[in-house]
Amino acid sequence: AVGADFGYISRGEAESICIKALKTHERLETKKGFYYHFYNMWDGLRARYSELSIIDTALFLAGALTAGGFFGGETLELARKLYLRCDWEYFYCKDKKFFRMAEFDKGFDGYWDVYAEQLIMYFLAAGSPSGQNIALEAYRSFKRLEGEYGGYKFIYGWFGSLFNHQFSHAFIDFKGTKDEFGTDWFENSVKATLANRAFCMD
Repeated sequence: AVGADFGYISRGEAESICIKALKTHERLETKKGFYYHFYNMWDGLRARYSELSIIDTALFLAGALTAGGFFGGETLELARKLYLRCDWEYFYCKDKKFFRMAEFDKGFDGYWDVYAEQLIMYFLAAGSPSGQNIALEAYRSFKRLEGEYGGYKFIYGWFGSLFNHQFSHAFIDFKGTKDEFGTDWFENSVKATLANRAFCMD
């Protein structure tokens, strides 16, 4: 979609690539609509013991829906179909009020209990029939750790990774919006980016 919008490739070629990619994803092994973290390039099968991943699925779906919104038609139809296959309740832990992070062969492991790159998940869940009743509760439940670097105060993730603050913004424009806790995620990401720059300079 970006390539077509900027004229790097023709709209027709870009749309064809998206349709092929989405049709490939339609055939990949999934569970409850969610994708595994890795697949083999040569046969499309799950790579070894790769985990079922809610965040990688969410990021893929955000991209698919972006392409669908841009091209419409068959691209949008395929993107919606893949999106609506997800059973968000499958990954939700009602007791802890968090989405689980991943499912390995031995079972689920980890929770999205602290702010990171997962904001997109709550929006996708909220728009889905299977997630609309749990998305807000999950969003309200994760911890918001506050810190400071280089004179910039912001909510950060465990590892300080900059992509935590930018991934979801590729798909949602948070600018000028505050949540019920008074958090402006756009401004938070601006401060995190400036803090990261200060850290790198130091």
